[in-house]
Amino acid sequence: MPLTTDQLAAPLINDEVRGRECLHRYVRSDADAAVHAAWTNLKWVQSVTVSEPTYETERTVLHQGSKDKTVKRYNPRWDITINVLSGKMPDVIAAFRGATWGATNTGVPLQASNDDPQVHIESIFRGEDNETVVFSRVIQDFILDSMGHDNPMDVADGVIRGHSYYPPFMVYTGYEAQMDVWDATPTTVTYTLSDTPATITTASSHDQWEFDNCAFIKNKDNSESDTTGGRLVTGVSISGVTMTFTTGTPAASDKISCLYVKAV
Repeated sequence: MPLTTDQLAAPLINDEVRGRECLHRYVRSDADAAVHAAWTNLKWVQSVTVSEPTYETERTVLHQGSKDKTVKRYNPRWDITINVLSGKMPDVIAAFRGATWGATNTGVPLQASNDDPQVHIESIFRGEDNETVVFSRVIQDFILDSMGHDNPMDVADGVIRGHSYYPPFMVYTGYEAQMDVWDATPTTVTYTLSDTPATITTASSHDQWEFDNCAFIKNKDNSESDTTGGRLVTGVSISGVTMTFTTGTPAASDKISCLYVKAV
């Protein structure tokens, strides 16, 4: 039993992490079909900040005869700010949109024309040796906001703003995020993941978590002219490396994606 006179040992070197050793990478939310979709290192980053959630509606529920109450919060939103080197802001915005800023894509609008997710971002926090992974943080479904552009006399970061409606999450050392994508084939009810998913959390204990062993499973239904994949909450499950559809089997024109965590 801890005593009030206990003396703790000094913290370890890597109990504290700095942003300068952090490696950021991203994958497009609607990436082309490729089991084990390729992530891209995000260069030129100065900081990536995730806000506390805000809620579209928040209300207190109380009933007569009780001193206790329940707070109900609806539709959370996390605001995300990515500061990059000022000369590379358009490159990063274009890359998030699946384009390359250059001769074939000379313009980068600062307006967001829809509310579709663009990328998922994993930030890998490393120790002072810049190699030892302490933990990582995953931002799922990053959506670009309309934004301004600062141009002071001296130097200012390029500030890219966005948000997500789904919770960012921390990942234990020794594991990393992975996304698999398939072009659906007709009547196929099973799809094989490229790696064995680890348990992320107990889904029933957390809002907006439908599966223990993945952040989401999505189906982009091209027959419905979907502009992005929609999250599935029933009719599909993962066991080992096998993802099985029991209802709502995807059609041949659909695209399926799954974001999960695997051992490194």
